[in-house]
Amino acid sequence: MFLLVLAAMPVVQSQQAGVRPAPSEAQRLLQTGLSAAQSGRYEDAIRDYSEAILIARNDAQTEASANYNLGNVYLVLQKYREAVAAFQESLTLDQQNAAAYNGLGQALGATGQYQRAVEAFKKAISIQPKLSDSYYNLGVTYNKMKLFRDAELAYRRAIRLKPDYAMAYDALAVALSQSGRASEAVAYHQKAIKLNPQDASYYYNLALTYLVIGYRQGALEMQQKLQQLNPQAAAHLANIINQE
Repeated sequence: MFLLVLAAMPVVQSQQAGVRPAPSEAQRLLQTGLSAAQSGRYEDAIRDYSEAILIARNDAQTEASANYNLGNVYLVLQKYREAVAAFQESLTLDQQNAAAYNGLGQALGATGQYQRAVEAFKKAISIQPKLSDSYYNLGVTYNKMKLFRDAELAYRRAIRLKPDYAMAYDALAVALSQSGRASEAVAYHQKAIKLNPQDASYYYNLALTYLVIGYRQGALEMQQKLQQLNPQAAAHLANIINQE
């Protein structure tokens, strides 16, 4: 937050001195901010987006884009309250940005405001019905609320829209397992692994489901495969298996 204040000072001073930034300056800052974010220089990105917001006061679309990009950076940094504020500001300027509603939902969910997150994801879907990520995020939120049937339906919709959505298959499996349908979950875990065999979490989750249905040997096999991808997770899983 201190960085935002400091970054804003030079722009405010130049305006007070009667210097009007060129119309293209805000767009330039959007591009440099994007480049900084993509290379992991998040503080630089925050500075550039914050300056762009101040410069673009008479350009609603550019200001909305800068706030949206700023919200995404705050999501990466896990500064969720700041992300909520940035996405909300973006949406006051552009109420048809489905991606901004999706980001807002993620930030709200991360702060435990699940019902508001659900509303944000549903708004994103109403604007862009084929936004598979919003269905996935809606499922994650329902899962946290222990509304497993609603989560299942959301994940299945995400998969219909994006048949190679590995995360959605695994999340669907977790929801099924947690709702007492572990036997059904196995095939979806396996599908996730087939789509993305390098994601260690899928082997871990399948092992847990195997333990739920009493298939200890299967869990041990997943633990061995996990050893190659994430030894720390494999060690943690081994402790769980040994307690069974």
